[in-house]
Amino acid sequence: RIRYNSIATVNVAYDAAEVLELPRTPGFVVPAVEGRRITAATISTQKYPQRSPRDGVLLRAFIGGALAPQLVELSDAELAAVAREEFADLLGIRAEPRFAVTRRWMRLLPEYGVGHVQAVTDIEGRAAALGSLALAGSAYRGVGIPDCAASGQSAAARLLSA
Repeated sequence: RIRYNSIATVNVAYDAAEVLELPRTPGFVVPAVEGRRITAATISTQKYPQRSPRDGVLLRAFIGGALAPQLVELSDAELAAVAREEFADLLGIRAEPRFAVTRRWMRLLPEYGVGHVQAVTDIEGRAAALGSLALAGSAYRGVGIPDCAASGQSAAARLLSA
């Protein structure tokens, strides 16, 4: 009952000296009404400082998803161009990147539609009725690493207390 979408991530590295001051945030979500080709971005250098050299800036663009699934089918070079163009428009970055790395996550992004909370409650109830079974993962209550870790801990606690 839970639908999954595909998304591409494009990690783009720049020389820090060539990047204007970035917003002081780990990232941002782009509302659909903006008509952009990225759905979100992570300023990885600020979220995970140890992932880039001191003289570098690392950004990650999220492209595709439920509202623009066709974009995931673009070539790596085309996706990198989309990310660079969006970063230029949104963040003022005009520099040539050191490199860009693209990854595609096909049908791995759960879509939390209307009624999702009730669907998850129903699914978890059915699993609990089977006895020694508990569910965990991104499909249920969050796609982020902390959400998934909490989901696993909760599932383990349910099984250990049964």
